[in-house]
Amino acid sequence: MHSAIALRNVTFGVMMARRGGLERGDVLNTLDAETFARKVRPAA
Repeated sequence: MHSAIALRNVTFGVMMARRGGLERGDVLNTLDAETFARKVRPAA
């Protein structure tokens, strides 16, 4: 669900990702459109 109140969870999610050792390039929705499409495109 998307709401202004739910935005408070973003901080929690970012903290958990960092704790897990993730970097920006590991998270799909931080990629530019071309890189995102390349990573999610099924292998032929």
